[in-house]
Amino acid sequence: MHEQEALRDRIRGCILGAAIGEALGMPVETMSREGILAATGGKGITGYRDGIQRTIEDTSYLPAGSGTDEREIILASIRSLVRSRWFDLESQGAELMIARLQSRMAWGRSMQGTAAEFIQHCVSKGRVGRHPGAPAAPVAEKNEGCGNGVAVRGIPLACFHAPLLDFHMAEYVADALALGSQTHADRRSSVAAVAVGAVIGMGLHERLRPPQDPLHETGRHVLAAMEAVERHDHLGGDSFRARLVAMLDVNGDVDELQARVGSGNFALESVPFAIGVYLRHSHDFRSGVLAAINAGGDTDTVGCLVGAMIGATVGLGGIPPAWEAGLRGQRDVYHAANGLAALCVP
Repeated sequence: MHEQEALRDRIRGCILGAAIGEALGMPVETMSREGILAATGGKGITGYRDGIQRTIEDTSYLPAGSGTDEREIILASIRSLVRSRWFDLESQGAELMIARLQSRMAWGRSMQGTAAEFIQHCVSKGRVGRHPGAPAAPVAEKNEGCGNGVAVRGIPLACFHAPLLDFHMAEYVADALALGSQTHADRRSSVAAVAVGAVIGMGLHERLRPPQDPLHETGRHVLAAMEAVERHDHLGGDSFRARLVAMLDVNGDVDELQARVGSGNFALESVPFAIGVYLRHSHDFRSGVLAAINAGGDTDTVGCLVGAMIGATVGLGGIPPAWEAGLRGQRDVYHAANGLAALCVP
């Protein structure tokens, strides 16, 4: 396969992988590993299933293969990139607002609150609400505004930057931090998104792609990028980089990794966990996504992140055909993935 076509294939694999990972994790979102095993006769998630969890009402009865809010957020980001043919923060905000108006899903508080402010600003002609170009206001509650939604929303941005700029980190980091600050007040959530983007960028580029056993080599590369970003932002205390260090210190399996770093919707848990799962399964889509989901926690988001990172590494050919065929709404996902690939690699 020609290198340009191979790159388009890996971009498609990234977006389709994100959608498939999310749909596989949808049925058991918020459930623990023990709860998943109990609900599945000890087998865990092995493929698409109808909703099992009953904590999140909007998604609890979705049929097998359905997407949730992660897919809506990713597709909105892609629509903005394709229509603008570049990264435009106001366009990203407008597409997020439209996606929220059309959604029937539960969104994370930061994403939902941001979309509501943009809608108010639009309807009132600027009298109330927040302009899409303005950053999210600081919050008083500790760790509020540090969810993992930025990492999901930034997946298409990483694909966009990787081929056009040969993944020159400075330009990507600037756009990723701007995108994150639009919805999440806590800067660490944006730094977490940068880390996911760095992994996707390495997966997309042949010369940067990790070897079969990339745990420490690739981990050190991502860690160096995070150190530079956090030094610039003067982030201290419970930093994302510190959580990455904790992840890299775990030499055991995914269960040990989950016990050490967590897998909830806090970006400093789920994003290092997702990267850690990727580093253990970078070339095996099936085993990586299922390992991430069966650990429990924020399973649709973690499945989405792991699916995107592995999909960027293996391309469409590395994704199980049965999972492609069973994905609900696949036409919209294919359309978006094809549009993004054509934009990035003309």
